[in-house]
Amino acid sequence: MSKLTNALINHFNVSQLDLDKGETYQNRNGGRLEIILVNMGCLTEDDLAPLYCDVLEYPLFDSSQWNEWKPDKFPLEDLSFLKSKNWVLLQVIENSWVLACKDPLDLDVIQYLQKRDVEAKIYVGTESELQSFIFEIQA
Repeated sequence: MSKLTNALINHFNVSQLDLDKGETYQNRNGGRLEIILVNMGCLTEDDLAPLYCDVLEYPLFDSSQWNEWKPDKFPLEDLSFLKSKNWVLLQVIENSWVLACKDPLDLDVIQYLQKRDVEAKIYVGTESELQSFIFEIQA
């Protein structure tokens, strides 16, 4: 059993029948299984952040840990691209970046970070947590 399947069954109470339906759909039409399960109503959007944290072993984003955070002067090109993908750049120390996002599997961002030779620490958050954080820092 894959780590994803194990997490879906044991931590998110997705039934084997729903997994089989999702995998059948995935085999016919492509797509990511967790997104298919959201569309089927087996998971919620807010389930995705803890699921990714569990499967990918990324920390869960908690905006209270960043209460004192102030945006640094990051390169505008990086900020624009990441913002367009709903990623938040939290810290840059040379080629080590700390980021927060709701979708850590976004291939465009992964490739972007690889091209920039960035060592990334990624926090995963729910859309509401990230939007709330962004709203607070813009206020």
